Amino acid sequence: KGYLMEKDDPVFINTYDDGAPLIFYLGTMPQGVTQGLEEALATMKLGSIRTVQVPSYMGYPNGLARAGVKFPLRLPIPLKEGLRYEVELLRCVQAPVANSADKAQRLCCSDAQYPCKVP
Repeated sequence: KGYLMEKDDPVFINTYDDGAPLIFYLGTMPQGVTQGLEEALATMKLGSIRTVQVPSYMGYPNGLARAGVKFPLRLPIPLKEGLRYEVELLRCVQAPVANSADKAQRLCCSDAQYPCKVP
């Protein structure tokens, strides 16, 4: 779950309610994953829960206009807005080597099913 750090803490992403966990390779930063969140996930242990505060320069420093909001995001993000995430890391696995990569990548997801599906 991700919140904008402003009055009433509006939720801009909620994978719990959406029933669609984020599944991604570290380093790819899909929609809804910021540099700050990815850095926090990289240091988390399997099964841990963490509240992560992300300064604007590691989130969406230029904001995100309504036209740029795509699932799983729910709201536009104001310019220079700090973010707060509540995250639970349920799975992290080594994904197979793909696209001529030198080594396997770490695949992270918040899906209780094992193993995670490679996107």
